[in-house]
Amino acid sequence: MTNDTIPETFLTSRLCTLTHGLLMLFGFCFFLNLGGLQSRYRFVSARHKIKVHLTLQIVGTLLSLASFVLIYLHRWAEGHSFWEHWFNGLHQIFGFFTILILPLQGCGGFVAWKKRKFKGLRIVHEVFGKLLIALGILVSFLGINMLSRKHVSSSSLAWFFYSGLVLVIFVVWSYFELKMKYRAKKSLGPESESVMTAINADDPIELENIQSVAPVKPKKSSFSLDVWIFGGLLFAFTVGSSVGLFLSFAP
Repeated sequence: MTNDTIPETFLTSRLCTLTHGLLMLFGFCFFLNLGGLQSRYRFVSARHKIKVHLTLQIVGTLLSLASFVLIYLHRWAEGHSFWEHWFNGLHQIFGFFTILILPLQGCGGFVAWKKRKFKGLRIVHEVFGKLLIALGILVSFLGINMLSRKHVSSSSLAWFFYSGLVLVIFVVWSYFELKMKYRAKKSLGPESESVMTAINADDPIELENIQSVAPVKPKKSSFSLDVWIFGGLLFAFTVGSSVGLFLSFAP
């Protein structure tokens, strides 16, 4: 079918493409980011840490998978085959492999949590988690860039909010990483980094190995004002990016 003969429905409309972008922004840039931050820096008590992390990651994963299915149906409704769509540009290629990695990352995290004696699994889970966040930012950038090439005159608002969102993500991760290291050195001394890593990961074997170095107590909740501020900024710029996307590119 040519574009002239394709019936106009939600699946064939530009609104479907924008909904795909909105779901990806919230899935990757907000929920998966927040889940990763919570896991590393623990904003809630140890009792609720895993539940909150799992909830945020599951919501982010489901939104991302829904976005993936939606854009596939969109291209299918336009008459494109699977291979025509997923290998038709950098956005599609990186997006396809990012979605492939996403459920594997989640399953790997669950196994790492259940089999804590295998320290390598936790390290792989953490590395792939950071990789996925970086890929999510890259794929979003390529998607907005793809739309901008088609609608150059109306893309400035989307780029403004998206640039702000990327900056906020970088600042948030940097701030809490520096805060964790500062508080650890202040209270635990030269072995602070390994101690705090073990506490945040709830790693009983590693904690047992370093108990002789420094007395370790479980980390309490740190859901303080800075968490609310940075969490609010992350949410605000995710919403702003979504609104900017629709205002810039909606038909």
